[in-house]
Amino acid sequence: MHSTTSRNQRTWAALRTSVSAFAVLLGVLMCGGTGGWAADPLHVATMPLNPPGLVRELAAAYVEKTGEPVAVTRCSGFDELATGLTLGIFDAVVGTCVGSGAAVVARGLVMPETEETIYYHRLAILLPPGNPRQIICAEDLDRRGLRIGVFDIHTKGPLVEKLKGSATVVSKDQQLLLDLLEEGRLDAVLSWDCFGRVRPDLVTIRAARRVAGEGAVMAAPAFVASNTDRRVEAEAFLDFCADSDEARGIMLRHGLMLSDGSGEQYHGPDHKFMPVYRYLAKQIAEDYADGRANCLDIGCGEGQITVELAQITDLEVTGLDVEPEVLELAQRYAQECGIDDSRIHWVCADAHSLPYPDNSFDLIVSRGSMPFWRDHVQAVREILRVLRPGGLAFIGGGSGRLCPPEVWEQVRPGGGTDKEVGEVFHFPFPMGNSDALMARAEVAEYRVITEGGRWLEFRKPPAGSSSLIGEST
Repeated sequence: MHSTTSRNQRTWAALRTSVSAFAVLLGVLMCGGTGGWAADPLHVATMPLNPPGLVRELAAAYVEKTGEPVAVTRCSGFDELATGLTLGIFDAVVGTCVGSGAAVVARGLVMPETEETIYYHRLAILLPPGNPRQIICAEDLDRRGLRIGVFDIHTKGPLVEKLKGSATVVSKDQQLLLDLLEEGRLDAVLSWDCFGRVRPDLVTIRAARRVAGEGAVMAAPAFVASNTDRRVEAEAFLDFCADSDEARGIMLRHGLMLSDGSGEQYHGPDHKFMPVYRYLAKQIAEDYADGRANCLDIGCGEGQITVELAQITDLEVTGLDVEPEVLELAQRYAQECGIDDSRIHWVCADAHSLPYPDNSFDLIVSRGSMPFWRDHVQAVREILRVLRPGGLAFIGGGSGRLCPPEVWEQVRPGGGTDKEVGEVFHFPFPMGNSDALMARAEVAEYRVITEGGRWLEFRKPPAGSSSLIGEST
């Protein structure tokens, strides 16, 4: 046993020396010298993550911001992680699963008090592009004749147990399940929404705790290693991964959650932005509602604009948001306002792959969600796809033209303070060049509106016609 441990120590020491030399070399290549770089990088271990390379991206961003080198080792399994922590090879571990996180704590290999959660998985229903079976919620999985696959790693709770008994395929190989889904041999897969290779064309319906229980979410904890002599540096790196704007941007680009949804609070009619929402809903009603039958509100949040539109128009409205818990707050608000359930609907889905067939909506609106889209082109193409010929979209951010300036000044991000908008709210994905976006998304008719914020208005041409118009107002 002693000789085996000695060999392990020599092997890991040699590996660490090699990685350290590589980090110094990388510093020379990137900075033209070694000034400001530690001779030995901070050594961070990670377990197999999704998307692959996430922790390396976080480390690269940290190096760029601080100049301090970080070496990331992607362990193939728990034994490799535990050995490295035992021998003092790793200074921190980032992105364990819940089981391995609990195990390293139980063995005393990490400092429990340093725990950070860098992202969450959400239990979700994954569906083919276009959602041909029109599965909108977990209750729809009760339909007879559906071919359902269940991913069987770290998935638990009443929804999983209910479906396992009747599932067509239960597998620990998520890639197999998604392949069967894309080949049309399954109608739905119950799995984690961000695991393994990301497939952005799949429709993702996240499951709420109400139906999935506590198995609805899975955290990815991070810890400082017990045997490190670099606790301060390791904690600084974990703080960067958990709390920095740069790290949040990386997370959101990969579609990972920044919280588990448990902190959502009900505001209803007392929401700070309620005056703005009312003015904006009135503008949408005046400009776009006439002659249209239905409306989709993307990124609806608690549903204040969605509910307001249902109250002041004859539109059948649907609020769509990626977080299931916030939609339950929206549903509560609609019920308190006495809105007929037949005229208002709530759907948990991603703007990048809408769960509707082509030509479904006359009007699509969105306020404030666009800055958080991972891929503006894909989202705009999806909006155009589900618009009916002649249908119109109005998306962007701000107060709209009807809101009095003094009202907006009181509630806007940073209003009443000396802070800029970016210091109050994190917007990692600005709208960018609207003309380039519209061209890449192949939008036929649009205009940029800068009155009361920044908005894009675009239409889907009637069948058999096309035009290319770009203007600003």
